[in-house]
Amino acid sequence: WNPPPSGEFLRVAVAEMSFPLRVLVVVAVLSLSEGFAPFKRWRTRRSASYQSAVSWSEVEAALPSADTGDAPPALTLYRDTNGWCPFCERILVALSAKQIPFEEVLIDLRNKPQWYLDMVPTALVPAIKFHDSGEIVYESLDIIKALDDRFPERQLMRDDEQVAAVMEENDKLVSAGFKFAYGVRNTTLSDEEKGRLPQEFVEQLDKLDARLAERGPFMLGSDLSAADIALLPIMERFRYQLPVTAGIKVYDASRPNIQKWFDSIDGLPAYRERITGDEVSWVLAASIFLQLFGTGDSEEGKALVDKALQEAEAALGRIAAESETVAELSKEPGSREAAAKLISNREAVIADATAADKEPKSQRALERLPASAAPVVSQVLRNAAARLVGVSPVPVDEKDSEIAAKAARFVASRVSAPRDVGAPAARVLRMALFQEEKAAQLKAA
Repeated sequence: WNPPPSGEFLRVAVAEMSFPLRVLVVVAVLSLSEGFAPFKRWRTRRSASYQSAVSWSEVEAALPSADTGDAPPALTLYRDTNGWCPFCERILVALSAKQIPFEEVLIDLRNKPQWYLDMVPTALVPAIKFHDSGEIVYESLDIIKALDDRFPERQLMRDDEQVAAVMEENDKLVSAGFKFAYGVRNTTLSDEEKGRLPQEFVEQLDKLDARLAERGPFMLGSDLSAADIALLPIMERFRYQLPVTAGIKVYDASRPNIQKWFDSIDGLPAYRERITGDEVSWVLAASIFLQLFGTGDSEEGKALVDKALQEAEAALGRIAAESETVAELSKEPGSREAAAKLISNREAVIADATAADKEPKSQRALERLPASAAPVVSQVLRNAAARLVGVSPVPVDEKDSEIAAKAARFVASRVSAPRDVGAPAARVLRMALFQEEKAAQLKAA
């Protein structure tokens, strides 16, 4: 059989077709034409929906190099996994103040490894191990003394007697604060004694403000000392938690010297960037502490837990609103740290977000997603990381937008400072996730 020329072949072929089949052929030809608008729009929508998502390798390639410094670590710090231990925070502040390079090993306080129990007689954190001698030191104040002995350039203890005197006064404040915050569950106290607890705490705050007025901005004058370091972790928690759980503001213009003290410590780069927690994390922790210490079992306690959760949600809402005003997250403080953490820990984050079939250990009120949502969660995380390193994200498919929005909100609610990242990195990571949530919501609409 000798086929006719191509043009003639097409004419003959079409002539032999039934009318309905001819219509289908014309439609098919028109659909390939750049000029047929309805099909052009259809092809555009389909190609956009199947546009390949940004990959983890692309995001990782765009991650700026870390400034790790040249000095090898002089010691290992053993601390808790959650970042809640105030005594561990003391050592982190001391190491940063003295600019001592170190490495960390995290200890699960609920399941301490046997090697740690064998190494540290108290089995408590923190502890340090000097690399040159192998010496183990534990108890936070003993560690600070050992750091002063080994690295005398910046003495934190200075005059031991002066530091001890200030710390004794500070201990009275801490004791009054804990009695006030958790005294309601103390069945040995009468109603009259419980009624005095708020005033006793306020009096101690006023005394601290007066002491700082004489010496400030730090406890012993113009420089940070062990007296500041010992008090700081508890005051940081009081700063964020007591306004919610007890209605008292520690950071307040009515006590300007305490406020100035906080501002001076916030001005220390290492503390501000990596050590301190943030409002969301500490208020959420308050709800957990209330339940751990039994205070959350009563009706009043349950109301406080609910209030803490509502305040944390309100704080997240403020970050979400802020995220709508920031165009380039990659230029925000902490963006590299946030991206690096998301990249390195993505599998754990995806597993946490898609654990609907498992009993959650914390934040039980948050809605987990099913395991089948893992690919969508992964794309949400990749997009968030992309925003943090200046790479354009690829929107999720419309059919996945609802799951994507839930995933972004869930992970933003789970980020904790300083457990996961420093406070600036937590802020910008949440903003990236909220931008993803907003993009998914718009896609769904």
